[in-house]
Amino acid sequence: MAELYFSSASALGKTSYAYVLIDGEYMRGRGITNENRIITEYQGLNKGLSLALDKDMRKLMVFGPRLIIDQLRGNVPVRSHRALPLYNEARALLSIFRKVELSVVSHAMNKAFPLAIESLKEFFEGKSIAKSREIPDRRIEWIKGLKFVADQHIVDLGRESCSCKFFSETNSLDVKRAGMVIRCRHIFTVERFVSK
Repeated sequence: MAELYFSSASALGKTSYAYVLIDGEYMRGRGITNENRIITEYQGLNKGLSLALDKDMRKLMVFGPRLIIDQLRGNVPVRSHRALPLYNEARALLSIFRKVELSVVSHAMNKAFPLAIESLKEFFEGKSIAKSREIPDRRIEWIKGLKFVADQHIVDLGRESCSCKFFSETNSLDVKRAGMVIRCRHIFTVERFVSK
């Protein structure tokens, strides 16, 4: 029986989705949106279900967040009028399979969750790298050890941390839960400065 994991993650107004489909091979997909978490989770689920059908998989175990699984089981109503079409699409896709089992899975056990975090990380760090070029070397000062001041913010390269608001907001509970860090422009600036 094939397995489909789907998940989402959010930080600073962006939400990412991811799905992982396992059936002898490991197929995955991800993306980033401005939508809310429920809509994004349904987007990941529907893309994963469509891929499973394209690969002619007819028996599927689906692992995902509690709210979506409960809605698909009919235990919880879909309250968002914007999520309803995606819910209906998921139900239609699920009806095509010969056998489907729906299971709730925690973030720690969800194979799609780290992939959703990676999407956020790539998105925000891409922007941070570009903005780091705007900070000249004269705005960087070494404090001691691996601590620096970059554009009036304290950067600790040893801990991969920064005192700026962007750093604290992008490193949401989801990001911390995955054991990852999204670096800000100040960290990239100091890394560039140290590597010279």
